[in-house]
Amino acid sequence: MELAHSRTTYKYEPLEARRSHIRLLTLHPSQDGRDPITCSVEPHLLELSPPYEALSYAWGNPNDMCPTPIDINDDPINIATNLEAALRVLRYHDRTRILWIDALCINQTDVQEKNCQIAMMGSIYEKADNVLIWLGTRSEDSDLAMSTISNLKSILDFGNFNKETWNALENLFSRAWFRRVWVLQEFKRGRNPVFQCGHASFVWDRTGEILQELWTSNGPVDLKNLKLLGETGKIISMASTRIDISVDANIGCQQAAQNLVRMLRVYCGYQATEAHDKIYGLLGLSNAFLFSNSEPPQIEYQRPVVDVYTDWARFLISTQNGLDILYAARRIPYESDLPSWVPDWRLSRYNLLLTLDVFKDLFWYTGPRVENYDTTPRFYSDKILVVKGNIITTFTGDYVFSNVDRNFVSQKLDSQTPKDLLLSYLMLGCKMKTATVEGFAIQGISEGRKQFRSSQGSTGLVPKATKHGDVMCILGDAKILFVLRPIGKQYKLVGDGYINVGGELDDNYRPALETLTIM
Repeated sequence: MELAHSRTTYKYEPLEARRSHIRLLTLHPSQDGRDPITCSVEPHLLELSPPYEALSYAWGNPNDMCPTPIDINDDPINIATNLEAALRVLRYHDRTRILWIDALCINQTDVQEKNCQIAMMGSIYEKADNVLIWLGTRSEDSDLAMSTISNLKSILDFGNFNKETWNALENLFSRAWFRRVWVLQEFKRGRNPVFQCGHASFVWDRTGEILQELWTSNGPVDLKNLKLLGETGKIISMASTRIDISVDANIGCQQAAQNLVRMLRVYCGYQATEAHDKIYGLLGLSNAFLFSNSEPPQIEYQRPVVDVYTDWARFLISTQNGLDILYAARRIPYESDLPSWVPDWRLSRYNLLLTLDVFKDLFWYTGPRVENYDTTPRFYSDKILVVKGNIITTFTGDYVFSNVDRNFVSQKLDSQTPKDLLLSYLMLGCKMKTATVEGFAIQGISEGRKQFRSSQGSTGLVPKATKHGDVMCILGDAKILFVLRPIGKQYKLVGDGYINVGGELDDNYRPALETLTIM
């Protein structure tokens, strides 16, 4: 769901927001594919709506508008070229087709209506008979890619693909649909997904089982072939959301907050026209993300994005009673109008989080600490986070910073199987054609970080922006360290960190327990 940039002459009648009304579009048939597109739109109560299909697609360049408007209820409306192409392919010759299409079924100029409809998006796709996923018009090798996917029998088939087939698959999965944040919930919640590219299509059911097997299988995997996946990792990562994230609203607010933070961390690199949608676009992944038993921030496009990000960070920290979201914050040296503990979801990150599930406890802090019996994060005003923590060390002049020693990271990863490391690659949808799985993981961890060594023998990893005078600490009951920068009596978050236990951190060492105020 994105903002429309089109000029409309069709006038929308207001919806009854309090009764969960939606609009459905009826696409009228035509024997001649060149005929103008004609439609009608009617309001329906979602729970009592007739059978319909929901369209999932990328809006494309907002300036790429079809020169010929379509007709809705006998009035013209301008639409994007990509949507017009989809309607031509989806239009039946001999019968009407009932569809839900965000650009046409929501009055994009009515902010209040849009706020209400966005909150219903997950239910709208879930109620649809099936979700139609429009990838775009046919290209030179799209038919090869589509037929290859349609004919998959098992994951062993990947070993038989030649270079031409791999390139066709990569081109297909490089299309704009696979980069948009909104398609995640549309794909997750929609029933019976059907992918369409031009006139070629494949049904997700069997294909999805094979791709999900790449994600879940504990058996041997031909890594030589899997490292060729490239852009294909995106669809496998998206496939995981259909099995990893529960739609059930009864899992509890604390678990729901933890799940949403995880989704924000994994999919922060997906694109959205509106910065608000980096959060709003993920809320429909699960009914649990409605936080019915709590008071989450409302969907409000009229509010500044800085306030939206801050309100959601504060809500998720309080609801989870944990600081997982801080690991996604990429603050210094990036200038921002956000508090340092609030992730700026407008920025894409390319380095691997030390908290990534596949790394398990590899980067946990296991050294001495003073027992902290008050781990609850609190807030002083809307923008100040207060939490008790142990200051493990201060980076004095005894510490030397250098580039990351790849052998140091490699030794940390020795206990991980190549399949586990491959999952970290698939989660980010990164290309890895010229790297080994292990090399990718090492590069991903080293990116944006540097190594430190003390004169007393400790070593570890910190953000590149870390400098002398910064402190490394354990906040609340977090398992991975943070680096903070003192600013007077307060601190700013620099990023996550790791320190090898040893050297000055011997059994006799006792770090200081302090109340830390992070702005």
